[in-house]
Amino acid sequence: MSPRFVDLSYEIYNEMPVFPRIYRPFIATHRGHADTQRPGGVSSHTSIIITGDHAGTHIDSTLHFNPRGESAEKIPLDAVYGPATALDLSHKKAKDPVSADEVAGALEKHGIDPRTPTSTRNPSTSTTIWSFSGIR
Repeated sequence: MSPRFVDLSYEIYNEMPVFPRIYRPFIATHRGHADTQRPGGVSSHTSIIITGDHAGTHIDSTLHFNPRGESAEKIPLDAVYGPATALDLSHKKAKDPVSADEVAGALEKHGIDPRTPTSTRNPSTSTTIWSFSGIR
């Protein structure tokens, strides 16, 4: 069976919510179809996108917290994906805290014992990936 990939990224748009003190993205038309008309009715649309590296879905490289760390493009792709379980916490309202007991209960509904975490360390990136027994 082929692996199933789920895109967890958020849409990037003007005024999207961001972490405090992080610049919001700015997206504007650079040249629109009316500005780029060519013979035969061919035209194009291009945009300018300015954003901070912590807006929307992103990954922190070791350079973020270590002056001798590596930047994000050095992180191997296999270090940023793997088996996962989606937990249904839809009963929570936006910004409501989620307790450790609620996470443990949601894990148990999937047959995952939250008391037995294991970790895999990727020596090339110093990344530690935590998983729990029974992850499917």
